[in-house]
Amino acid sequence: MRRTLLGETSTVQGAIAFWSGRFDDSRAHAARALDLLPLESSDVRGVAYVFRTFSEHYAGNPDAAVRILETAWNEDPGHTGSFPTRLLVTEFDLAFLPFDLPRMQRILSRMMELSRHRGLGESVDWAKYCLGRVAYLRNDLAEARELFEAVAAHRYTTHVYPAYESLLGLALVSAAEGRREDLARHTNVIAEFARESGNSYVREAARSFGAHLALLEGRTQDAVRWADGFERRTPFVPTARCEYAPVTYARTLLAAGTPERLAEASERLAALEGTARSCGARVALVEVLALRARLRDLEGDREAALDVLEEAVLLAAEGSPVRVFADLGPEVARRIASLLVELARRGRAAEAVAPVLAVLPHEGVRLSDTPESISRRELEVLALLDQGLSNKEIAGQLFVSAKTVEGYTLRIYQKLGVRTRREAVTRARALHILPLG
Repeated sequence: MRRTLLGETSTVQGAIAFWSGRFDDSRAHAARALDLLPLESSDVRGVAYVFRTFSEHYAGNPDAAVRILETAWNEDPGHTGSFPTRLLVTEFDLAFLPFDLPRMQRILSRMMELSRHRGLGESVDWAKYCLGRVAYLRNDLAEARELFEAVAAHRYTTHVYPAYESLLGLALVSAAEGRREDLARHTNVIAEFARESGNSYVREAARSFGAHLALLEGRTQDAVRWADGFERRTPFVPTARCEYAPVTYARTLLAAGTPERLAEASERLAALEGTARSCGARVALVEVLALRARLRDLEGDREAALDVLEEAVLLAAEGSPVRVFADLGPEVARRIASLLVELARRGRAAEAVAPVLAVLPHEGVRLSDTPESISRRELEVLALLDQGLSNKEIAGQLFVSAKTVEGYTLRIYQKLGVRTRREAVTRARALHILPLG
């Protein structure tokens, strides 16, 4: 009993150390926990393996992290409860860092299969949140909303992480779609959930997310008031979350625009970039580089701004997490769009620029109904239409509802100016959206 209690204590210490950015301490605590905990402590051992794996990866030892996960999976047959869910979520986060879409899809398929075979409802919620997060970043807003709503509907009976992050996701979708009443409602639900959860992470994330939304709505002073009380030692640990307070803080410094705040923003962004590069966090790096491009633009160094932004859009070309650019806030997004237009006119990263411009307010370039104006998810639906699959069969392939597929199909028809599936496929081939048959 004493060893079990000590193991549980070490597991908690490992989690605290990890989220505090003390990866070596986290690794030591998690290793000690695994030495102490009996196999019967399935759930706690699962958590200990999570932070043992994460701490190795973020400390710069990705191969060691893979070996630890392999050891954990060898233990899995002797476990019950959420042990395998913990391991799959860990695998997903590690695949999310480079935004490896095929790998993420394989992991989430395993997660859904796990829920069916072992009756683990929590696995479904994790999978739907993760799918929603990826859909949102790829600007598939309807799909993201459906997935986030499914998790948020039973937020009091599932794991706090996917529940809370899904609430944040719903607010982001509402903001992106300009649904002000929905946004206000979701914001109230977030505040209520944060109060009721008793979870310090949720409470702090709710505050920084409020500043995030303020920046999206152009309420800079509200964000500045939050920033003035921000704990500047808060570490930046990129995962698949919707909100990172250190990034929101840097964005607020840029929006404030005073010489002192811009100087601090430069230091902050350099540190954030270093962290994102060291752990291979593609989405986080794209956002930080876009913010650095805006900073260079504010400093009057347009050539440096173009160089930094070119790297950002080339990174975003893989997996297409284009929503990152749209969520920089209205003023930053407009300036980034101007820089992107200039990049395209110079013939630099032109193919990578077009999908990003499609989600930003811009002048000077009109995107016609070409492959760039059709979302990545719509392209996937088109390809499955070409195979002759029904809406129900497509829904099964993409892990969405038949109703969502119907919505994608209607939008494809509108963009291509057609009325039937056959016409859509024919038109897509003529435009070289689909390969010629």
